[in-house]
Amino acid sequence: MAVSLVLQTQDDDRIVASLDGQVLAVTPLSLLPALERLQADPHHTGRALYAALGGNDLRARLDTDPERLLLLETDARADVLPWEFAALGDNQFLAAEYGMLRLVDRTAAANQAPADAPLQFVALAADPLVDAQGNARTGYRLDLENEMRAIRQVLQQSNVALQARRVPPTKEQLGRALCKGPAILHLTCHGDLMQTPDGPQALLVLEDQNGKEDQLLGRDLMVMPPAGVLRLVLLSACRSAEGTEAQLARALVQNGVPFAIGMQGLFNDKLSDDIAVALYESVLAGLTLAESLRQMRHALLANGDMFGLPVGYTAREGWGALPIAEGRPAVGWLGLPGQVSVNSQVQPPRPLLGRNGELYELARLYANGHKVVTVNGTGGMGKTALAATFVERFAWRWADGVRVVSYANETVDARTFRVELVRLLQGEQAAREIADASAEQQANVILQTLRDWDGLLVLDNYETILQGTYEHDVEAEKVHWLVGQMANGGDGCCSPAVSNPRAWQAKCCFPRRMSR
Repeated sequence: MAVSLVLQTQDDDRIVASLDGQVLAVTPLSLLPALERLQADPHHTGRALYAALGGNDLRARLDTDPERLLLLETDARADVLPWEFAALGDNQFLAAEYGMLRLVDRTAAANQAPADAPLQFVALAADPLVDAQGNARTGYRLDLENEMRAIRQVLQQSNVALQARRVPPTKEQLGRALCKGPAILHLTCHGDLMQTPDGPQALLVLEDQNGKEDQLLGRDLMVMPPAGVLRLVLLSACRSAEGTEAQLARALVQNGVPFAIGMQGLFNDKLSDDIAVALYESVLAGLTLAESLRQMRHALLANGDMFGLPVGYTAREGWGALPIAEGRPAVGWLGLPGQVSVNSQVQPPRPLLGRNGELYELARLYANGHKVVTVNGTGGMGKTALAATFVERFAWRWADGVRVVSYANETVDARTFRVELVRLLQGEQAAREIADASAEQQANVILQTLRDWDGLLVLDNYETILQGTYEHDVEAEKVHWLVGQMANGGDGCCSPAVSNPRAWQAKCCFPRRMSR
C-alpha cells in the first residue's frame, strides 16, 4: 500500500507535511539543518527532519502499513532537503527502519521492456587519467577494481538468469551497451554540478578513448537508452541527486526509468562496494526495489555521515521486485574491458603511481594513427611497467585484444619466436602444426594473419634483440627482420626498448622528446 506524505513549501517559507489531507507538521525552513550540519552530527540534527515529516504520528501510520514504506511527494524546494537523514530519538534513522523513496510523476512513456528476456547488467567505471585540459590527475584514485570484483561475486552467486558486462568508460560505448533490456545500469565515477544558463546541470565524469576527462551531461544520459530498456540505475557518483534542477536520478525516472538511486553529496568511494553488494544481493534475491534500497542503507549504518546521501527516486508502482528468473548467470569478467594475454614477466604494478600523463600521451599516439610505437628510456625507468599498465587499461580499443612477447629472461631463438607468435595469434593447435615448417613458411603465416588482425602486439625488452643485432647475432637478426616486416606492414606494435629499432617505417618514439 505504502504511505504517501506530501511536502509543500508555502510562500512564508514554511514546509507543510500532510497525509491524506491531514496536516502532520508545519516547519519553518530556517529550522531545518543543511547537509553539512547533518553529516557533522546526523543522529542529533536529523531529529529536526523527523519532526518536520510528522514525527511520531507519521511513524504510527508507517507501523500499520504492510510495506512499511514512506513515499515523499515534494515540490521543488522541499525536494532539495536531505530527508533521508531524518533521525529517530533512539540513534536510529527513519530510513533504516522503514523504506523511504521520493515519488516522481513520469513525463515519458512507462517501461515497455519485455519481462521474459534475460536481465542485463551493464557496469561502467570511470576515473580519467587527465583532466579536461590534459593535465595529469594526481589526487585520489577511485577504487574501481575492488568494487567491480565485489559486484562480480554477487552476480555469480545469484542463481539468476542474467548477462553482465563491463563496458569501456566512454559515452559512445555506454550508448551502444544500453540497447537491450530489461537492464540494470551501474555507473561508478566522479560526479559534479555545472552551471548553465538554464540552471545547474548534473554531470558524470567519464573518459574519452585516451583516458581524458569527458563530461556526460545528465540530459544526454536521459535520452541515451531506448525507451523501456532500463529498470534500475545506481549512480555511484557524487552529487547525482543534488540541487533543484540537477537531480539526475530524479530526471531519469521522469523520463521513464522506474527506479534510480543517486547521491546528494560527496560520497566516500571506499564504501561504494559495500552499498553495491547490499543492493544487488537484495534485488537478485527477489526483494522489492524499495526494500533493497533499505538493505543498502543498512550497509551505511556504521557511517552515519554517509547514511542519508543515497536518494531513491521511483515512479508510481515502480518500486516492486524486478522480473527475474532462476538460471545460470553469465557474468564472465568484470575487470578492465578488453582481451589481454600477458606472461609473468609483464605485469602492471597496482597502482602505477605518477605516470597518468604518460599513459594518456601514449594512448594519443595510437589514436592519431601511429601503428608502431617504441618506448624509449634507460634501464630501470619503468618501460615495461608503463607498457603493461597501458595495455591492460586500453586493450578494449583493439577488437582482437593484446598479445605480449617478452625477452626479459629468454634466449633469442628465431624459430621459437615465430612459433610463439603463431600460438598467440592462432592458438595452440596452429602452433603445433607449423612448428616444423620452414622459416619462410612460418613468416608468411604470421604476416598473412596480421593483415586481418585488429590487435596490439607488445614486444617487451626488445633491447635484447637490438643488442644481438649490434653483435651480429644471427638469431637476433632473424627476429629483427621479421619484426621489421610486421612493423612496416602497419600492424599495431608497441616495443619497450632502449634504442630505436632500425629500418622500421611508420614508427613513433615515446617520449617524443627522445626521438632522433
